[in-house]
Amino acid sequence: MAASVLSQTLKHLQPPAILKPHLFPQTPLPIQYSLTHIPHSLPPLFHQIPNSSSQSITLQS
Repeated sequence: MAASVLSQTLKHLQPPAILKPHLFPQTPLPIQYSLTHIPHSLPPLFHQIPNSSSQSITLQS
């Protein structure tokens, strides 16, 4: 993946508060990204998906 494509992708993940950039006062300017609290709250939702889909199938039958 080209550096410009990676940089653009990471910038798109900042506004929804998924990634938080950390800038270091050096030249060239290095940027380190870390996850915000939002992605850490997603695993419980992923565990509920199979339950909700099976309930939906049952209700539609």
